[in-house]
Amino acid sequence: MNRTDKVIVCAELELYFPDTGDGSPFRTVTEHIMTIGRRPDAGSFTSHGQKRPPEPDKQPLLWLPGQTLVVRVGDYVDEIQSTVEQKLLFTQVTRVAIRRLQFYFVDGMRWNDLAGFGIPDPNHPGQFTNMDRNTYFPGNPRENWPPYESWTPPGRGAKVREKGECSTVCRFC
Repeated sequence: MNRTDKVIVCAELELYFPDTGDGSPFRTVTEHIMTIGRRPDAGSFTSHGQKRPPEPDKQPLLWLPGQTLVVRVGDYVDEIQSTVEQKLLFTQVTRVAIRRLQFYFVDGMRWNDLAGFGIPDPNHPGQFTNMDRNTYFPGNPRENWPPYESWTPPGRGAKVREKGECSTVCRFC
């Protein structure tokens, strides 16, 4: 659910597959990044200030406050399968971890799981000024900000799902 009071225009989710490796330098885990929507202008630069290729075929997501995002993984399964099968037959995959990687808002603000919310630095394309993650929340924190007990440490937002654990039917299961 979009718990902020801002419209989200782009969502990036990371799927990684523990069956494909152990995370060591010799057996890295395969990951696939799904980008849904179109990055705003502030997000169209790399962190080194280089312009990303334009995405004229993509439309902004327009994920409104209070709405739940439903991702049809089946729309991406051919790309996912192609990525996974560089190491392992897709039919041998039994687990997938899903991580909220990064979200862009209509005004150019960004949220990611390492830095929290950040506003674009107008003097340095691709750079963001991070807001204090303990005090800043774009919305009504009394209604939408999770209590401290439910806070997940940065970089730890992935949940590993076992085959058959999904609440909806998916091609993975």
